Amino acid sequence: MDATTTLAQEEEFLRGHLGSWAGEYCAQAERYTRTEFYRGFLAILGDFIRIEMEYLQQNPTSIFYKNPNQ
Repeated sequence: MDATTTLAQEEEFLRGHLGSWAGEYCAQAERYTRTEFYRGFLAILGDFIRIEMEYLQQNPTSIFYKNPNQ
């Protein structure tokens, strides 16, 4: 499996599943949790999902493949 295929699968998973609800879930759950541990965990998880979604929108395959003629 190459990097392009892997990134396409990750994007499909995030857009179709986790990314469609997990960020909002983390934000809501963070408001109601009683412990700092879970509040911190939810903040990190929500940020991670947001950053991954942003990363995938920037055509990340250019990081892995360089034109040999350049």
